[in-house]
Parts: sequence; structure tokens; C-alpha cells
Amino acid sequence: MTKFLLLLLSVMITVQLIAQDPVARFKGPRPQINLAAVPEAAIEKGRISIKFKRSVESVLRAVPGKGADGFIRFNISAVDALNIQYKVSVSARSFETVLTNKENSVKHKQWGFDLWYQLEVPQDIDIKKMVAAYEKLSNYIEIAEPLYKIERYKNVTDYKKSPTPVSGNSVNFTPNDTRYNEQWNYNNTGQAGGTAGKDIKLPQAWDIETGKPGTIVAVIDGGAQFDHPDIAANMWPTNGFNFVTNSTVIDPDDHGTHTSGTVAAVSNNNIGVSGVAGGNGTPGSGVKLMTLGVFGSAGGAASNFGAPFIWAADRGAMVAQNSWGYTSPNVYDQTVLDGIDYFVANGGGAVLKGGIVIFAAGNSNSEANFYPGYYDKVLAVAATNNKDVRSYYSNFGSYVDISAPGGEQTFADDPKGVLSTIAGGLYENFQGTSMACPHVSGVAALIVAKAGIKLSNDDVKAILLTTTDNHYPDNIALYAGKLGTGRLNAFKAIQKAEEIANAPTVDAVTGYSATISCPNTSLVWTKNGVGNDVMIAYSTDGIFGLPSGAYNTGDVIPNGGAIIYKGNGTSFSHPVPKDSATVTYKIWSVNATNNYSAGLIKTVKTPFSIRTFSGTSAGANILLTWTKSCPNSDVIVASNN
Repeated sequence: MTKFLLLLLSVMITVQLIAQDPVARFKGPRPQINLAAVPEAAIEKGRISIKFKRSVESVLRAVPGKGADGFIRFNISAVDALNIQYKVSVSARSFETVLTNKENSVKHKQWGFDLWYQLEVPQDIDIKKMVAAYEKLSNYIEIAEPLYKIERYKNVTDYKKSPTPVSGNSVNFTPNDTRYNEQWNYNNTGQAGGTAGKDIKLPQAWDIETGKPGTIVAVIDGGAQFDHPDIAANMWPTNGFNFVTNSTVIDPDDHGTHTSGTVAAVSNNNIGVSGVAGGNGTPGSGVKLMTLGVFGSAGGAASNFGAPFIWAADRGAMVAQNSWGYTSPNVYDQTVLDGIDYFVANGGGAVLKGGIVIFAAGNSNSEANFYPGYYDKVLAVAATNNKDVRSYYSNFGSYVDISAPGGEQTFADDPKGVLSTIAGGLYENFQGTSMACPHVSGVAALIVAKAGIKLSNDDVKAILLTTTDNHYPDNIALYAGKLGTGRLNAFKAIQKAEEIANAPTVDAVTGYSATISCPNTSLVWTKNGVGNDVMIAYSTDGIFGLPSGAYNTGDVIPNGGAIIYKGNGTSFSHPVPKDSATVTYKIWSVNATNNYSAGLIKTVKTPFSIRTFSGTSAGANILLTWTKSCPNSDVIVASNN
């Protein structure tokens, strides 16, 4: 009898149903990591992370204790046996620093943060084998993973510090900061051999908006020198948190102070440098800097880089600025991506619907996929020099969203770098995608300061990416399409934000939901208080442009989104696309003069999978039968005989 080769079936699109995970709709794609192929140099020694299943929650409510042998016990015999085998001597909840915030405990539990633990073992333990062993306990453990090495994207060279400048008026237009004329990245007049005009057009943007203190930017980096004379007035009231020592004692660090200064050094205060969103000179008029230390100034790092995102979102931050990433491509920690997803879903505070996460692309001169910049929930920033050319060290690739000035230096404190604040009340020129990234974070903060609650996080991203300058003619063909939509232009971005801010206020819909009911997605909403019409667009890549003017069903919004509905109803049914694992729907209220509300988005995972599959002998043939989870899904069957 013919041998059944039914291990052959390959379904091209397999997706978990959202009902199995209440926050799945907030999560981006996470391709499986082939741990066997990951180089040992990419993996932290002596630690792994595990996430228990909710079904064993009652056991985990008690802090795990130690047996007489000194090894950790969770009161789950199979897990405890592995703890003994691998000599697990320390265990702590991965998100302990945020779980103490009882105000958000229900939300934290919904996201499963209470189920994550880090296990510490001797340095000689084979981490790959250990992870594989815990993964096999699938009745108890949902995820087991290594901790992958993380680094900040610091300078290529070790530079010397320059002294704090003396006060004095600048000859430039505005602001009056004494070293503003050295900040070619804001206003390039040809300083340090650069090309005039190759800058982010910040002085023009400042004529419209300089920042507002209700806008909070979380700088996840080394700690900023919160009492630096050129930063102190723009610090968040309690400064932030140190995730290296798990305390409120901030450890001032050059790198973290530099990136913070680019975002919001106090502008127009007659000393030092200007920040992108540093205010107009009135004390405290700039955006607020929340410093979240994940690197120590003398070494050491946070045990969980996902926790700061949750901490910041819970306290009203709207931008998460990140100039760090993994040392090797194609690896990520689920805890970090969970934190990012939480910030995107829950950040924004009182000024924005959802948070924005911005990452440096990395300094490896590589097209490889370096997370978290590669993750589709974040904006990835490449670096350019003072001639608008890709900086020699900058990563590039189709995942890069935007470019910004990062500088390009050949000697210590080279003015071709980016000048900003550093620890000790000093200033220095640095280079790196670390320096490019906070330019984008600062302009995002200016956009929100100008247009505020009229925008969603998705709208702010669309403004940033659709108002760039085309710098591709200045770059070689190799980088075509791999440096984002162009180089950041603050003026065009703030002009767009001003246009939205000055338009009549249109309230968004409420009660917006998207539910798969095969073969369609059912979209339901409640119209705003004045009953404005609504418009809905969909996208399989989650990218939308900003609507402007009138649209009809079937039209495409420039820069992303196909219109599928426009009218005065409160529900719509849309056929589920078969060519994507996810589909995103964005809805706007629109008034009679074609002014739009902030757009709200919902992402659903397409349920194309096989529920049952069987094969029976039919003479010389095999009769294969199956049932599908969605009637309009296609099936591919393969054989390995």
C-alpha cells in the first residue's frame, strides 16, 4: 500500500487568530529565528528569558524559591527539573520595574508582562541547548529565548571633549545660542566644507513651532545629564529612571546627553547649542525630556530593554527615541518587541493617539536586517553627511524609513560631525546614526506640539515620511530606495502640521472595530457627534498617506492606502485580501469641505489556514481532503516522494 506522505502539506499563509491573543492586533510580524544559525557572539552568556502560559498563572503568583541545592523552583516539576539540570540560581520577573505600577496592572496583565522571567545560569552553560530544552515544555512555557547582545550606536572614534563656550550673541538669525552657527545640520551655509542647503530647514520650521512642554520625548539611552545648563530647563519634572540600577538615580552619560541635547537642548538661551524642539528661550518652553538609562556611563546595561517603553507610555511619553540596537542582524528579543508594541498602542499621553518609536538604523555599513530598526512598528533612520551623502558607516536597506544628518568625521571633535551637549556641562561633535535619529524624534515632537490631538501616531509618521527632501541624486545608484523616503525636512513637516492645526476641527469616530468573519472583515464604528461622513482605506503593508481633498471609492491616497468606503453609514464589510498575512484599515471622519479627523487604524490577521487534513487510499491514488478556516483561501499541496 502506498505510504502516506502527509507530512508534506505546506500552507502558504498561516496565522494565529486574534481571539487567541487579545493584543495580537498590536503586534508586528516576528519571523522565526533560526537559533542554530545565530553566531555565539550574538548571544548573552548566562541568561535566558522564558514566558509562562497563562494556564500556570496560579503557580507563578508566589515568588519562586530555592531548593536545598540552591536552584530555583517554580513548583512545576518539569520546569524545576530543568532548573536543576542547568543550575538556575537566580530568577526574576523580566518586567518587575513596570509591574509595580498598579494603576496599569490590568493592561500589563493583558499584555502578559507578568508571565516573563529571566533565568541566570553559570557562564559555561550552552544557551542554545538550554533554550531548546525549555521550549519543549510547551504545556507550561509559551516562549523561551536567549538574550541577544545590544549596543548603542556610538562614535567610530573615541573623541576628546571641547570646553563649555562662554555666553555671547550669535550673528545668525535665530536662536541666539553661541554655537548655533556650528550646527550645519539645522542650517547649512557651507560650514566645515559642507554644501549649503543640505540641512533639515530648521530655522524656517522654528518660525512656526519651537516646541511645547506638554509634549514628552522618552530618550532610551545612557542617562542624560539632567542638570546640564543647556538641558535642565527642558527636563521632565522627575527626570526619568535608571534601568541599569533600577533606581531614580540618573547616571549622566555622554551618549545619552548628546542625543537628548539634539532633541531638546534649550534654544535661544544665549549659551551653547540649540535643540530641535528646545523652545523659544522662555524658560521651560521646549518639549520635555524623559531620560531612561539603559546603559551605564562606566559599563553595564539594563537586563530588559523592553521595560522602558512600558514605563514611558504609562507616564505620557509620545516619542521613544532610541540610538541603539542588536550587535548582529536577524535577531531580536520578544520582550523588546512587546515593549515597543505597547508604546505604539498606549503611548501619546494627552497629546497624541498612540506613541511613535524611532530607532537609529545602525553603524555597520550594512544592508543586513538589524533590529529593532528593522521592525515594522518603528521608524528606522539612516545618517547623511553635510553634503547629503550617506555617511560611510550608516546602515541602509529597504526597511530604512528616512535619513537625517549624522555627520562624518575624520578626527577628534571634527566639525563635520553633529554638535550637541555631553556630560559635565560640555559640548562635542559626534557622528553616527545615533546622532541622526534624534533629529527625527525632535521634529516628531514639533509636529505634535503644533497639531496635537488632531493627529494619531500614524498621521505623524506619514507627515515625517511624505515631506522629506529627495537626496538620492546626491547618492550613488547602489543606495536607490535604501535610505528611506528622503532626508528629513522640518520646515515642510511643520507646514503640514500647521495646515492640519488650522483646519476646522473634525472629531474622529468612536467604537471603531475590525473583526474577521470569513470571507470578509466586518468594520463597525459610531459616527462623531455631528454625524460627519467617514472614509476608510486599507493597506496590506500598513502604510498610509495623509488624505487631502476629495476622494471616491477606488482612489488611492498618495503614499499609501486604497479607498474602499466613503459614506454616512456605521458599518462596512470588506473581502479579506488573500495576498497578505495582515491587512490594516484606517478610518477618518470627513466634513463637507474635505477636512479630515485624525485617522484611526485597526490591523487584522488574515485567517488562512487548514483546520483539518486527511488522506485515504483510492486505488493507485490518494484522496486528500481538508477544511479551510476561510472559504476564499487558496491551498497549495506538495509531496516529498
